[in-house]
Amino acid sequence: MVDRELVLRFFAIEENLASYKPPLVRLLNDYQRDHRNPPDEWILRQRERFESTMKLISNVMGVAAFRVIESNGIVERSVNRALFDAQTIVFANVSEAEALDRAELIMSNIIQLFVDKDFLDAIRRATGDRSRTMQRVRQMIQAFESSGVSVDPSLISATDY
Repeated sequence: MVDRELVLRFFAIEENLASYKPPLVRLLNDYQRDHRNPPDEWILRQRERFESTMKLISNVMGVAAFRVIESNGIVERSVNRALFDAQTIVFANVSEAEALDRAELIMSNIIQLFVDKDFLDAIRRATGDRSRTMQRVRQMIQAFESSGVSVDPSLISATDY
């Protein structure tokens, strides 16, 4: 069921990032309740959004997606859910063409995040905490912008508080 939880996290956190308040489980439950019987068109739009985001992440990051990359280049085996949140939310809010064009630079800047103590703290400890959630999303946005990839301004304003 972890795969289903990740899909739910993608939609629930992205849609409610600006107003997110812990606990995360309440956000996920509320999102499911609010979208219990959605119209077919809504389901289709959500499916397309998720699939296009995952395809872009795969094309840019490959097997390193959602995993911590150690300083020696070794990619951790397990998916990090907090890292999944930050990466999917930002990838869903960028230009596909820009991201593909700057894929190597994006990867380099994301790898640099793994030497930042604050970022590691935000993806490894108390990950449902609002300030840590905002911290990791803000830093992921900065990694993209440092790569020359524009991030949807509404996402940036959602992380400013």
